[in-house]
Amino acid sequence: MRVGGRLDSSTYSYEKRHPIVLDGKHHFTKLLFRREHLRLLHAGPQALLYSVRETVWPLGGRCLARRTVRECVLCRRHQGRTLNPMMGNLPSQRVMPAFPFHTVGIDFAGPFQMLTRKGRGAKTIKCYLCLFICFRYKCVHLEAVTDLSKDALILTMRRMISRRGKPAQIFSDNGRNLVAAAREITEFLKTNPVISDFAADNQIKFSFLPAYAPHFAGLWEAGIKSAKHHIKRYIGNNKLTFEELSTLFAQVEAILNSRPLYPMSSSPNDMLPLSPGHFLIGRPLTSLPSPQIEDSTSTSSLDRYARIESIRQQFWRRWQREYISELQQRTKWRTNKDKLHVGDLVILQDDNLAPLHWRMGRVVGLFPGPDGISRVAEIKTTRGVVRRALTRICPLLSETSS
Repeated sequence: MRVGGRLDSSTYSYEKRHPIVLDGKHHFTKLLFRREHLRLLHAGPQALLYSVRETVWPLGGRCLARRTVRECVLCRRHQGRTLNPMMGNLPSQRVMPAFPFHTVGIDFAGPFQMLTRKGRGAKTIKCYLCLFICFRYKCVHLEAVTDLSKDALILTMRRMISRRGKPAQIFSDNGRNLVAAAREITEFLKTNPVISDFAADNQIKFSFLPAYAPHFAGLWEAGIKSAKHHIKRYIGNNKLTFEELSTLFAQVEAILNSRPLYPMSSSPNDMLPLSPGHFLIGRPLTSLPSPQIEDSTSTSSLDRYARIESIRQQFWRRWQREYISELQQRTKWRTNKDKLHVGDLVILQDDNLAPLHWRMGRVVGLFPGPDGISRVAEIKTTRGVVRRALTRICPLLSETSS
């Protein structure tokens, strides 16, 4: 069977004017497309379809050409397209009211150049920024750390606990970044069991996030970005001493704790927006103190306590009414298009290597969340079993097709 067509008046050959009709679902047609795809050095769907139509006319050829390119393992390895599962629901630590710094995330930034002392002969050493951020109210606590040893981190945690209170749970990422300094910061967290022992002695639950998954730690990654925004613009090319750097970190902390938690209203009749400082001292840290209102002598201390408690509960009610509603929408990753199954052949994305050099492995386990969507998987490779987020996994072949 051949195509009738509308090219009878042309001078082309009979095979081109009336090509043979092939069923796009037949196995022979699929083999023909695969052979032509390899002959054209892995051409795209458009070039592949035009080349096949020179001799035959496949039914549903455009879909078959796309499927042929999509199922080519070499083309998929070159594309390196990872999975993007739907954004998960917020955990209870983000939406249930509690005291500030009840659940915190910890991260490091740097290094910053620091002078050992003032005057001549001062040496330049490295200094790092340690950030603690509250999950509920985005309260920020900044500390200056002189090195990346486990002892320095434990001392930093002791200073934070003494000022802000002991948290019930601490989250930290253990992934590596492209910057060598950031790689050193995150690697020593997972290679030192003494840190976890310190947390266990203080009845603190220390939770590590999957490797190579910075989007799991978006809360404190955004805090690091905001802190470095102010620090770099103030320091410039100057080098400060430890006292000056600690003072700068404290000032940046006050600025970050005075930011509004949600977009400000244009109406002059609305109240000032809530800030993290409201949950720490009852007002933004950078605002001037309000004039003291003289109480009558007949008012008891219990009435004053009830008044203070009502103000604190009012902050929490406003936080539930005004701030939580802003967290309802998903800004991205709204759908869950691609799915991964146990037994699928995948490659692991590596920022420092070309796609053809990425490690290949097979899925041996999935970890679904409370909504039933898996965002972390265990991959068996030649170097052992590793755990990666789905945003770092490129699927090649499913278990049925392989």
